Parts: sequence; C-alpha cells; structure tokens
Amino acid sequence: MPDLARTMAVIDAVIDEMPHESTTASKGRKYELPNRLGVLAPLLDRWAISDDEERSRKLNRSAASTLRRLVKTVTPLFAEIDRYLDSFGDSQPEEACALHDLAQAALEARLLLEQRQ
Repeated sequence: MPDLARTMAVIDAVIDEMPHESTTASKGRKYELPNRLGVLAPLLDRWAISDDEERSRKLNRSAASTLRRLVKTVTPLFAEIDRYLDSFGDSQPEEACALHDLAQAALEARLLLEQRQ
C-alpha cells in the first residue's frame, strides 16, 4: 500500500497536468526578455494571469509542489523584474505586463502556501 507522501505526489502530478483556464497571452508565444529573466519565459503562458479571480482559482487548484516551484523560481528574480518593469514607465510592452502578472502569481502562491501550513 503506497504511503501518503507518494499518493500526494501522484495527485500533485496529475493536477499539474490538468488543463487550466487561461485568458493570458497566446500559448507558445515567444517572449523577448533580458537574458537574466529568460528563465521565466516558459512560466508566462501558464502563470501570467491578469484576472485576479482567474489567477486565484488556478493557484487554489494547484498542488503545493507546483506552488513551491513557482515561488522558488520567480521570487529570487523580483528585484530584476522590478528593474525591467521600471525601465518602461507607463507604457509597458506585453512582455512586461506578463512578467508583472507572473510576479503577482508568485507572491500569491507564497501567501497561499503559508496559509495551507
């Protein structure tokens, strides 16, 4: 009989693969980001959700392991993201808006993980 940790890992993997709603940028879009932020490009299609309610639903449906990966990947780059966003002023390109939404998702994921503990 599998133990609880293994069972939860399988459930987390299944949840990660489930289709989620998305009103974000088109799937598979090529984002032009500075080199240091390029590691975030694969996360944009999945997590750059501008609608607060949709982002919250997706985060709440996500497994803890998925949220931890999101937080671990994005939060160390917050300062770099801020510098990039600040470089545009009020007129931000699509990439900048997507990065802002990704950073917001990471912040909310961190809070959600804290609440779940």
